[in-house]
Amino acid sequence: MLDAYTSGDPYLAFAKQARAAPEDATKQTHANIREQYKAAALGTQYGMEAESLALHLGKSVTEARQLLQDHRRVYKKFWKWSEAAVSHAMLFKNLYTVCWVADLCRFWLR
Repeated sequence: MLDAYTSGDPYLAFAKQARAAPEDATKQTHANIREQYKAAALGTQYGMEAESLALHLGKSVTEARQLLQDHRRVYKKFWKWSEAAVSHAMLFKNLYTVCWVADLCRFWLR
């Protein structure tokens, strides 16, 4: 995922990593595929499921489900981290963010 985000175009990089676009694809040559993978990448960060993604893209639920499965397959470490964070929040009834830790450090380092 870091490679995708440092590529300059994380959405097209995701499509390439998922083998939905060739390595020489550009934003101009594969705009439609890029937009689909962009919607899937951003949607996963907000918990979007296949039905909502399908509606947003004007695609079938099956096609949207495949995009989300591609995200889980390509970014396994992200999903492992995400599921662990949710499990922690459910178990301990709290979740810490980078901002919270930074605020805590500033408080103690005064």
